[in-house]
Amino acid sequence: MGFRRVKGVLTVTILISFAIFVIVELTRSRSQERKDLFLHKKSYNFTINNPRACHTAGRLHQGVFLLVIVVTQPQNFQQRSLFRQTWGSRTQYKDEQIRTLFLAGRSPNFSVQFALKAENDKYEDIIQADFEDCYLNLTLKMVLALRWTVRYCPNALYILKTDDDMIVRYDKLAEYLYNLPWKPMPRLYMGFLLVNKVPKRSKDHKWYTSYEEWPEEHFPTYISGPAYVMGRGAVKGLYSSALETPLFKFEDLFMGICARKANLTLSHNDEMPDRRMGDRYTYCLYDGFITIHHAAVNLSLRYWEELHSAQRPICNITGWEALRIERQKEREKERKEKKTPNPLGHYLKWFSMF
Repeated sequence: MGFRRVKGVLTVTILISFAIFVIVELTRSRSQERKDLFLHKKSYNFTINNPRACHTAGRLHQGVFLLVIVVTQPQNFQQRSLFRQTWGSRTQYKDEQIRTLFLAGRSPNFSVQFALKAENDKYEDIIQADFEDCYLNLTLKMVLALRWTVRYCPNALYILKTDDDMIVRYDKLAEYLYNLPWKPMPRLYMGFLLVNKVPKRSKDHKWYTSYEEWPEEHFPTYISGPAYVMGRGAVKGLYSSALETPLFKFEDLFMGICARKANLTLSHNDEMPDRRMGDRYTYCLYDGFITIHHAAVNLSLRYWEELHSAQRPICNITGWEALRIERQKEREKERKEKKTPNPLGHYLKWFSMF
């Protein structure tokens, strides 16, 4: 009887100890997850920096008129080189100053780090923060872009965030901003607006979002990530909101959440489409847009060369209307290919009988 009692007490003690262990581990795990969601509050160092990049003045504005922050990865040397030679080569618009800077995280590759430092020594246009540069840290990277701007370029009138595989017509964007009816617009937050987007709940989907991550039926209205423009007041509001908001894995959605908290009105611009152009190209199609997402490198160069040619095409139709016509042509071509019989079809059918 005594042995059974001792055995029972030991069993209960073990079960209680195990339960306590599980509770402690779950609490610690959730606490760590909570900390990970606020990684952006840490004091990250800018290991490569150009703090005086915005120390300039234009004809009317005592500071940078347009700051372009190009999100890049340390190893993307060719993309940065192409961007510098083409779209990022412009530094002024009507005597107002434009500055282009590339933002990256840390690379584990020593050779890449060494080459990146040498690249900055040559061009003085790179910002690197001390965090691992990977896809899952895109949101963190954007928060640090806001931090750098607030700290080192607070007087920039407008800030464009874009990616290193984008086409950006600086002239079109600067003209648009310069001619705004109430210039400057400090709380401007502009790009291609996405409304009533539904979270992808299938675990196999690239953009899978669990109910724990986002329980609501729809995402908040937000601006597509490849390119968006912020006034300096919007930057300050977004940054303040970001520090009080748990990180979300989709950078553009996170910014939309912060914009809602900061009471910013999101402005739609149809000339900043979120669609990938890929291998589709005509000069007039491209000429209707301010930004173009994920165009093939050879087409980006071709557009740049045609844009600066003395004999560049004259366009009656551009942008979305040109895209509609291109798609119509593609569909007609596909229909014709389906209708055109294979000249060997009759013989192949005959041979298949044997």
